[in-house]
Amino acid sequence: MKPWSAAFLFVLGLALSQELAAAETYIVAIDVGHTKASPGAISVTGRPEYEFNREIARQLEERLKETNKDGGATIKPFIISSEKPMALPARTKIAASKNADLFVSIHHDSAQDKYLEEREVNGKEERFTNDFSGYSVFVSRKNPRYDESLDVARRIGRAMQINGFKFARHHHEQIAGENRPFADEAAGVYAFDDLVVLKTATMPAVLVECGVIVNPKEEQALLNKERQAAITSAILRGIRDHFANAPAISRPEKKADVTIETSPAPTRYPKPGATLAPSPSRDN
Repeated sequence: MKPWSAAFLFVLGLALSQELAAAETYIVAIDVGHTKASPGAISVTGRPEYEFNREIARQLEERLKETNKDGGATIKPFIISSEKPMALPARTKIAASKNADLFVSIHHDSAQDKYLEEREVNGKEERFTNDFSGYSVFVSRKNPRYDESLDVARRIGRAMQINGFKFARHHHEQIAGENRPFADEAAGVYAFDDLVVLKTATMPAVLVECGVIVNPKEEQALLNKERQAAITSAILRGIRDHFANAPAISRPEKKADVTIETSPAPTRYPKPGATLAPSPSRDN
């Protein structure tokens, strides 16, 4: 990837994005995958996935707000996050309560346990793989607005490729815990129908795996501000281009805010390393 500056990537993303309808307002829910209490995957050097997710979510929120400075359409992003365990359906309920027009869940990827090697560095054990790297985007065909979800996912995936990222193909491997069909192979989009945060959303919803944090080189790249800027630029472009091509928004009356539900073990995130049925049918 070219060593572009964060400022250049942000401006480039805006320049290449299509124009939004001037009088429209769009509400975007940015879901920080996992929680501090249930942090998700652990990187090579021991950093929890939740911290990677939170940083990208914060940058995406900031940059979506910055797009409003030039006038025209307004994008109103908000973050869904919790340090305590939070039931997955609570995330999409919060999004619905705020009349979100789009739900974007931010994650960072791992790999199945059988692919992880072990090594000791400065007295600490590290688990890693050099075999997998890259981004992926997920949608659920059970989402009531699947076509729109797929449109957003495609646009984000294509923007990731424009920004120099490759598609992580290991989720398509025909093994338990993976075996995800392609929704759009060229754009790097998988279908994961029973992923709760996607299938329970009443609005278009996508989940973005920004990179593989159990790959030593990729973990270090993902900690770099330029890499983070390139990722957020791609997601921003995908969101803006989707809204530029979407029909005018017609919203129901605002729902009452919901109380955050907690649960000891959130389920049905794509948890690499766990053994899951190839086609989960259990409703969570």
